[in-house]
Amino acid sequence: MWFNKIGDLANLCKSIFGTSIFGVPFIFSLVGPVPSIILCIILGVATFHCSAILVECKYAIIEDICQEEEEEENRRWNEEHGMSTRCWLTANISYEDIGFCTMGKYGRWLVKVCLTLTQMGLTVNYMIVSGNAFYDLYWSALSLIEASAVDLRNGTLLDAGDSPGGSSLIVFVLLPFPVYVAMTMVQEIRGLSVISILSLSGLLAGVLIIVIYTALTAIDPSSTTSFFYVNWVSIPAAISQITTAYESIGVVGCKRQTPCKPQHSPSQILSIETSMKGNYSSFRQNLILSLTFFGSLLVTLGCVVYAGYGHQTAQLVFTNLPKGSAVSFLVEAMLLVASILCYPLQVFPAVETVEKLVFPCAEDAEEDAIIRDSKEEATASNEYIPALTFTRKLPTISKTVPRWKHVLVRLAFVTILAFIAVVFRENFVFILSFSGALAFIPLCFVIPSVIHLILLRQKLSILLTFIDISLIFLGIVSSVITIVTVCIELANL
Repeated sequence: MWFNKIGDLANLCKSIFGTSIFGVPFIFSLVGPVPSIILCIILGVATFHCSAILVECKYAIIEDICQEEEEEENRRWNEEHGMSTRCWLTANISYEDIGFCTMGKYGRWLVKVCLTLTQMGLTVNYMIVSGNAFYDLYWSALSLIEASAVDLRNGTLLDAGDSPGGSSLIVFVLLPFPVYVAMTMVQEIRGLSVISILSLSGLLAGVLIIVIYTALTAIDPSSTTSFFYVNWVSIPAAISQITTAYESIGVVGCKRQTPCKPQHSPSQILSIETSMKGNYSSFRQNLILSLTFFGSLLVTLGCVVYAGYGHQTAQLVFTNLPKGSAVSFLVEAMLLVASILCYPLQVFPAVETVEKLVFPCAEDAEEDAIIRDSKEEATASNEYIPALTFTRKLPTISKTVPRWKHVLVRLAFVTILAFIAVVFRENFVFILSFSGALAFIPLCFVIPSVIHLILLRQKLSILLTFIDISLIFLGIVSSVITIVTVCIELANL
């Protein structure tokens, strides 16, 4: 249906678009517009390539599993069983599973750790953005209230830079903390799709308002700001931050389902490709359209803001808007609501991984009982349970862990994230650079290229092999340089 195709495209756009976009104009002012535009294009193409090869590897693994299943179940295997197995795996195999099938348990945990770090970085980003938006919104509101009254003393407005009462940005970063705690306790995110669409609308509206307002009021035709300025030293950090802006790692995730009762299994990683049932063939086309749209938005926002504010561009671009203006109030209100609404989608995968690290996995006897019951039900109903040996290898948290322990771990987790957000509340760019170098680049470029080379090396052309090796080399080099640079900058604070 046409509305399903539109929904799939919207989901892809939603998976890429996030608050990190508000830090990209600062990169334009730091590195220069021309190299920033080039990086946006190159990294957008690289993101598409790596997402596409992961999906390719996913289906190659599905075929391998089906061959193994056919050998083990040759007496019961038929065309119907093969179709059932492929359908089940298409809807369930995840990035972690691809790492496991390619590199064993170390591959699974490498992907899992990188996924956790990326989601933690994004969550902290959302906390910082919401805190800064809340802070600026407060002073904008005070300025607007003051502007509506007549000041009989000197006729001036309240200066939003003043902080009467000792108010601090720390307070505003922590004000939404109870909301964060409540959202962290969410067990099922499938029902949050409407909220995520609303948050996407808020973020997009905020970007468009900033672009239009800056173009109409802040650009000075007589300005001497050079568009050919280049800062080569900051190129590696720019790679990390722009990679983080392309929040596309969820594109190849999946929702995990148990063999017999999929309707009772919670989503683990928000899936886009696996959710496109009946429309899988449009995935590459939709991904190209989504990345083209988002890349164009990045370039437009960066160029317009650089033309308006030059090297005075703030780390969070919305803080460049004049305090006390209606535009500033509107943008900050939308970003505050949108960033808080986006929070559960970012924290959910990370907190589940942390729980698997903290709590014991199900004992073999417990897992064997699940599989034994599944086989008995399948035999009784004359149904075939696909990929049963594959699901047996996937660790799950034991059901004997009491609920209060889950609550305690989640509370501790969100408290740690809030502490990090408070520490880096005025250094948003450090979080973007560090999380990008430590996890985003490996997860988006390095690991997919390694998996592609290992799994399909005999089928790859010389060009594809060269591209994969180049992505691995450049990804590792830029990550190391950025991590070292950020650590030096933090030491000098």
